[in-house]
Amino acid sequence: MKLTKEQKMYGVRLAMSMILLADINEHKYDKLQMLCETFKLSNEKVVKKMKQHNRIILSIPSEQIYYDWLYVIYDESEYNENILNEFSNLSKNIFPQIYDGVKKIEDYFSRGEISKCKDIINKTGKQEIRIYYLLFYLLYSDAVMDIELIGLDYRKFIYSARDILFSTETQQDEYLIEFNTGEQVITSSQFKKYLKARRTELAEYMSKIFEEEIPEHNLGGYLDEIMSSKISENGVLVEFSLEGAIKTACRNILIEHGGGLDWYEAITCRNKLPYVISLGYMPDVDDIIEKYYIQLMRYNYYQKEEFSKVYLIRECKSESPLIDLISIMFMYNIDVFTKMFMNLLEDYYTNFSWEKIVNKELSARYENIITSLKNDIQLMKNSLERANTKIHIINDQLRKEKDSEIIPFERAAVEFEKKMEEKDKEIEKLKQQIRSRDEFIELLENADDREVSGAIDVQKLQAKRYLFVGNIKEAMPELHRKFSNSLFMENESFSLTSIKVDMIVMLVKYMSHGMYYKIKATNTLSNIPVVMCNTKNIDTVYTAMSKA
Repeated sequence: MKLTKEQKMYGVRLAMSMILLADINEHKYDKLQMLCETFKLSNEKVVKKMKQHNRIILSIPSEQIYYDWLYVIYDESEYNENILNEFSNLSKNIFPQIYDGVKKIEDYFSRGEISKCKDIINKTGKQEIRIYYLLFYLLYSDAVMDIELIGLDYRKFIYSARDILFSTETQQDEYLIEFNTGEQVITSSQFKKYLKARRTELAEYMSKIFEEEIPEHNLGGYLDEIMSSKISENGVLVEFSLEGAIKTACRNILIEHGGGLDWYEAITCRNKLPYVISLGYMPDVDDIIEKYYIQLMRYNYYQKEEFSKVYLIRECKSESPLIDLISIMFMYNIDVFTKMFMNLLEDYYTNFSWEKIVNKELSARYENIITSLKNDIQLMKNSLERANTKIHIINDQLRKEKDSEIIPFERAAVEFEKKMEEKDKEIEKLKQQIRSRDEFIELLENADDREVSGAIDVQKLQAKRYLFVGNIKEAMPELHRKFSNSLFMENESFSLTSIKVDMIVMLVKYMSHGMYYKIKATNTLSNIPVVMCNTKNIDTVYTAMSKA
């Protein structure tokens, strides 16, 4: 099966997602974190993803955010191929034999040596995670267009990954329930009649026990009225009633787990009170009623061998309307508790911080990058050593050849020498980058504890021209307003050619290593005073500027 570009990229994104999923299940978040930070994926995106249903919900609530970050990355990668490229760079050293094997497969595939490709595939092993890495690199390759030709099942992988990543835990088997005639129950007109009949019975029963007329069409509204919060300026009303007993039982469970009495009341409170932050939440009671009777129908269905339309309308019910009423009231309270929980979860997502949650030192966060750079340097050194060996061999051969044959080899030796010099320069540049990273990490680790003493004359500061380095718009938008005559370097592409400023102010907490390195590497800026500020407090920044 020859794959199109779109099919390959779809498979690449799924393979990347399956690898990230495996990492998350093992509490490994390094790649996930690097992708989020590199591409500046905002918390607003993961909050939006939290509110969607087509996602995995496998973990405890505090860890669910990592799965949702996975989905954000999956979505973003559809329009930003740089994410896939960065993931490739982050992953190539995990199973280097797989990465190298794919390079060999590309060569063999281009020459039509399919059997050799299959041999490499077979040596990869049967472990799922290794297969996911193999699929990622093969599908991401421009040279291999038919993975099934070399022994990999594209369709099976797609179906399996899609089922794992995009299945939902919502109980859906009610849509499989059928009458003895083969007709689907839940979409039938008889089900609508069944729901209408049960609601009418419940409304009539409630009219008797509450001693007032409750029409069927207002069943949900009436239940919401009696179940919603009765808190007032005088405090929580003690309700000596069925609904009051149920609410008190639910409140007591909350309190026993360390919750507050007002927490419960604040969710459905419709009054504006000075001491209660009211959410005014209104559960969809009619939907709750429908969900209850669907499950009641489902329960009865599995008790009957023959499920007829007549049985559904006439006999598919509980022992009494009282059971229905109590069950629906408890479901109402579950809905309220869930709303409370989702509000807390949304706040958790909104204020999520990788530094706090992952609990890693900044040096550890860049450890993999530094290690990778060192490995690259070592590979270059090894390559240079091999080149030197070849040069020595060539030189020995040259001495034995005639003068007329020596010249081409001398030229080759000169070329090798040039390449060696270029590699030496490249290595030195990488070493400088590593030293720069170490300096940057040290700056990040040392928070600016400078005390602000006395009033700061901002107008005096405004008389000078500055180069502010960092994501100013996000961190301190005030600087844009007060220093409109200054320059703002908010990304690595900012040109430093021929700039004239009195001082450079680096907002360490809000800048990348690339920005730091660019400033340090620009010779024309070497005589300009530099202020380092690792703080979120703008007054601390002003203090540092005034003292510099």
